[in-house]
Amino acid sequence: MTYPDETAEEAVAEVVSAAAELISARFGGQPVLSDPEILSGQSDALVVRVRVGVNPFLPHRSIVVKRIAKTGEGSEPAMLREVVAYQFANTLPDEARPGPELLAYDISQRLLVLSDSGVVDTLADILANGDEEQRLRSFRALGAALGKMHIQTHHREDGFETLRRRVWAKGGVERESIYARDRGIVSAIRFGIRAFEGSGLEVPDAVRSFAGDAARRIEKGTHRAFTPFDLAPDNILMADKVQFLDYDWAGYRDVLFDVASVVAGFPLHVFVTRPSRAEVEAFIRSWTEEIRDHWYRATDERRLLAFIAAALVGWLFISATIAYFGSPERALSFDSETAANEEPTVGGPALVLRDMANTARAVAEFAEHCEDERADQLRDFAIKVIAYLESGEELAQ
Repeated sequence: MTYPDETAEEAVAEVVSAAAELISARFGGQPVLSDPEILSGQSDALVVRVRVGVNPFLPHRSIVVKRIAKTGEGSEPAMLREVVAYQFANTLPDEARPGPELLAYDISQRLLVLSDSGVVDTLADILANGDEEQRLRSFRALGAALGKMHIQTHHREDGFETLRRRVWAKGGVERESIYARDRGIVSAIRFGIRAFEGSGLEVPDAVRSFAGDAARRIEKGTHRAFTPFDLAPDNILMADKVQFLDYDWAGYRDVLFDVASVVAGFPLHVFVTRPSRAEVEAFIRSWTEEIRDHWYRATDERRLLAFIAAALVGWLFISATIAYFGSPERALSFDSETAANEEPTVGGPALVLRDMANTARAVAEFAEHCEDERADQLRDFAIKVIAYLESGEELAQ
């Protein structure tokens, strides 16, 4: 293994040593962990795969160790969110489990020990190198996997909330902080409207109405289930069963935001190009087949197009807010009273503007085919946004 520098090597050694102690405390024995390999990804976490020596108490021959980056004092909300999500996933039957198994964790050390899914392609690999048919198969598989996860978890929210309150109390965090991320997402939608207006783009009442729909569905949508929310292609493993990694945003929310995230080309992940129309259609068909028997209203084409359009509008405004504040953590935790004095605009590096333009293109396309009476104004707004962002992208290059 080649390490980027000596500091990284020391960090890996520390993480591996801590993981061995955790496994020993959890399963017994004295595990021998070797051959550390740093796994790439877009998060700031340190993620390491290690081999496990023969151990009668642990059947896994390799594991993945993840240390969440420290961003403040005390118990980290990001760590607590991931612990809750993985613990919740552990309670699901194998066929419903959306990702790796959580084997052990330590909140104070911000450390997770996970089962290893092996060396498999991520969706990012396939989008970069796959042929047309392989990409289509991947989007079909992704739609089916998301649909299965949504349907198999939609009735388990009470259990998730009980677990969430317990873990956050164990972390010594105030109860109000549990719901801060959901409130932050709603505030980000509203702040994003202000950013576009500050850039001289009028936000019509029809667009505000779609944004209001998006905000309401974050808080109490009809189609609620467990969702990673911020889907990233390099955190989606295309194994025999699609698996999702990185649960920093995970929670119970309206599942149409997951659908819209894929349709828009994964907002906030700037190196990803939008899927083709054929890939979007294949993805949506696979997803609707899985949820059809439970959420039949969502499979009605007219309703579905309006639902996805609202979630896309939500993503567009969330993206603008994150671009303004510079990071998701800052954008989803700003103080509303202080922010009231801000005069935000839409801007950022060329890649960020291009990413937002991709989301706006998805908004325009769905508005074009949406029979909702608000659709014409939404399409016209999206077209103006695209022109504004493309001009800004040219200047930023």
